[in-house]
Amino acid sequence: MQDYLLVDPETVSVEHFQRLKQDEWLLRVYSQLDDVLVLDTLGINLPLREFYDLAAS
Repeated sequence: MQDYLLVDPETVSVEHFQRLKQDEWLLRVYSQLDDVLVLDTLGINLPLREFYDLAAS
């Protein structure tokens, strides 16, 4: 596992844990609709606005 996401469905809040080494993780916190979630391991850039718009549908 290289990436771990915690997504709050009620408010705009995503915690992205990215593995750097065996026991080392980098935490990025996204809390604005204009933020872009970047998953380098999958080659994905996902604007939170699109994610939360889809979740609300």
